Formats: sequence, C-alpha cells, structure tokens
Amino acid sequence: MGAAWGIVSGKFVITAAGLLIASRIDQTRLQALVDPHVASSAVTRSFAEQRHLVGPGAAQTATRHPLSIGIGAEEFDQPNLAIADRLPVPGADMVIGRDILSAHVIALDVDRRDLSLLDKGEIERLPRRFTAVPMTMNDEGQIRVTIAINGLRAEASVCLSQTDPLEIGTSIWQSSPPARGEAAHITVGRTGLDDIAWPGKNVASDRVTLGLDAFKGRTIVLDLPHGRLWISTTSASR
Repeated sequence: MGAAWGIVSGKFVITAAGLLIASRIDQTRLQALVDPHVASSAVTRSFAEQRHLVGPGAAQTATRHPLSIGIGAEEFDQPNLAIADRLPVPGADMVIGRDILSAHVIALDVDRRDLSLLDKGEIERLPRRFTAVPMTMNDEGQIRVTIAINGLRAEASVCLSQTDPLEIGTSIWQSSPPARGEAAHITVGRTGLDDIAWPGKNVASDRVTLGLDAFKGRTIVLDLPHGRLWISTTSASR
C-alpha cells in the first residue's frame, strides 16, 4: 500500500447490513459489504464461478488460490475467501468480515463517506492529528468503546449499520431520565463530539450504540490490530 490518504479512497453507503463500498478482486470491480458481524470474509458463488475462483459445483467452500483485494488505490493479498450463496444487500458480491478488519487499519471520513486503508507510515502519523481510545471487538462483531453521556460513563458500540447517531437503552436513565429536548453531550476519551439531539425513541435494554453520524465533522480510524479507535482532533476537511 502507499496511496496518498484522502486522495484516493472508496465511497461508502450506510445500509442496514453494514457499509457498502466499491471494491476489486484481482482487478475485477464489485460491490463489497463491510460487516464486522461476519466472522469470515466471503464472495458469492456466482461471482467466484464467473471469475474462475472456484470450480463448478456446490461442494467447494472457499476460493482455490490467493486473491488481491483492492479498495480505492490500496490493495492487499488475501489467502482465500469463503463462498456464500447470497449476501443480504442486493448487488453485493463480497462481504468483508472480522478476519480482514482485524488485520487492517481503516479510516472513515464521516462527512465525505470515504473509506481508506492506511499504510504503516500513515498509522505512525496518526498521533499528530488524532486522539486514541481503547477499543475492542467481541466475537459477535460489536466494536466497543467507553464513553460519557451527559457525564454518565457507559459502554457503547460503534455500529456501522446504524443510521441514527445515537440509540440509548431506557434502563440506563431510569434514575434520572433526560428532559424532553435535552441534548446528549458525548465524550469519547478526551474528545467531545458535537451535541446530538436526544433520540426520539429509546431501546428497551441497557445498550448504547453510536452510529457513524455521531462523529459528524470528523474522521475516525478503526485500528483493530492495535485495539484503538482514533478520532480526529479537528474537522474532517483537509
């Protein structure tokens, strides 16, 4: 890898299943779904057969030779991909799951809807413009960080498939529910996000989830190999 970060990247669309992006396999273009809830990255059987990545027949469960996967100007080698009969998003022929996400560092420019893969040099320069907080991803694909909402400490999931910037479980606020129209003041580590309007409906659980639009005006970096979420200290504009 080695493209200039932010100059060549992949546009993404938030869907109910994850982020939909333009991608490539061995220079053949296709739509890919970024979904951390999927353990093993996969390609549809129809695409694999068309590109001779597998032989005909339903017995084969993975591609038969290493692949080059590209996003924007960046490419990386992948030993193989699992074979899926279908994906949850029409038109998508590949899903990028936890195995790939856990091996690469991915930047998301929220306002521009740009996704970039970062190389080693770009990762080393992150502390100049970003602050980092600890981040984990569990076996179910939940990306977890510790935040504060109106001063209350809470564990939150960063949900790539959530269009609302904030969802909050009702049980969290049973003792001191927020007033109608109150803004949610969210802090992630030392970074205060722009205030978010309190959700119109709350989830009947103790769950807190942040959609990407909670980070409007910023770029975030999912650094799963090192267990860190990086948040830009200034506006996402470059």
